Amino acid sequence: MTYYRRHILGSMVLSLLPFYNAKAEDHCIHDDLGETCVDKIASRVVALDQQSIEFLLALGVQPIGVTSPTNYRKFTGNSAPELSYSVQDLGLSSSPNIELIMALQPDLILGNITNVQKDLSLLKEIAPVSAFASYPSGHSDQFNTMLSNLRTIARLVGRATEADHFCKMLDTTLDTGYRRLASLGLTSKPVVLGNINAGARGAEIMLFNQNALPAQILKRLGFSYACNDERYREKGFTVTSVETLMEFENADFLYMPFNEKGMERLIQTPIWRNLRFVREKRLHSIPYRLIHNAPLSTRLFQTDVVSAFQS
Repeated sequence: MTYYRRHILGSMVLSLLPFYNAKAEDHCIHDDLGETCVDKIASRVVALDQQSIEFLLALGVQPIGVTSPTNYRKFTGNSAPELSYSVQDLGLSSSPNIELIMALQPDLILGNITNVQKDLSLLKEIAPVSAFASYPSGHSDQFNTMLSNLRTIARLVGRATEADHFCKMLDTTLDTGYRRLASLGLTSKPVVLGNINAGARGAEIMLFNQNALPAQILKRLGFSYACNDERYREKGFTVTSVETLMEFENADFLYMPFNEKGMERLIQTPIWRNLRFVREKRLHSIPYRLIHNAPLSTRLFQTDVVSAFQS
């Protein structure tokens, strides 16, 4: 967006939207932007990334506008609670349509801290903005950080009870999954998880580290997680090649294929065909999920894992 366009949009925002009170102490929270305040419980909420959509739906709130709704439905199967088909499509998460956001007159804008930064001044003139990082800084616990973010957003939209209910439901689902897998004798079974994508020079594998949210879910389900590299603790994963998987031949390999071309390239490599978990058929394909800081996808992921080992 050019400086001139930003200037014009800024003027439009200031002239067309009512002033909101940015210091209502009863509804102030701390997020990864700092402090965010709303002057009343937010009911008209815009979500500028998949994680924000999931937080709202987990709390029983339908957003009035979202970015990339088609991708959201693709990666979640639009499983319950469903994203309404009447929601306004705001374009891409990386470049949301500011004019459409302004026209919706939201009382809260949620997003990923990386994506909202470039338009932050404009967005703040429309409504209060709350944003969180996909990967918590300081090697924090990604699972508990996600639940903390859910409870924080719940305060802005008046859904504390719903946040408690979702957290308890997730615990119950994980406990049920643990018992089912234990009954199959899978407790402490070593596993490792990767996303498979088609890279420029062959298949790429996003290999999750032990502190990553999906790895934490696997441990909650009773597995022993095999990949624990201190170099990859900030985001919880590294993008690598098939050769790295030779370190984990004794583990079962769970994989989420991002696209068919990536898998086609991977299975053509001699190294892949000779990996012990390939030869011994200790492979488990599960649907691709965007699990980072995403409560509904986290729930879907653990269900996918249990189903994969029961089949």
